[in-house]
Amino acid sequence: PANELVYEDYYQKTVAVMPKLFIGHARMSTSGSEWYNRNNHPLWTTGYRYVLVHNGVVSQGDVDLMTPMLPLTSECDSEVLLRIIERWGPTLGFKVISSTLTHAT
Repeated sequence: PANELVYEDYYQKTVAVMPKLFIGHARMSTSGSEWYNRNNHPLWTTGYRYVLVHNGVVSQGDVDLMTPMLPLTSECDSEVLLRIIERWGPTLGFKVISSTLTHAT
């Protein structure tokens, strides 16, 4: 649950690297159980290089399209956006998202 976030190890690690920007987000579950914290936002990459908060939905078809290329670690549909950015970087990643994913909002 969001109110327990500040007690979680990954939150402490995220704050410890002194990010330039930090956005909190309490999500309404659209995919994946909110009780499995890996499904909750923010989502992050190894080393916390990229952290994502997404207030929208990625269609299951788009998730299925990208899953063979990307290592997903949660049931959260938004994770596919983070993994695209992680793999191709922000500039090319956003181009991949806008040209490949058909139903992301």
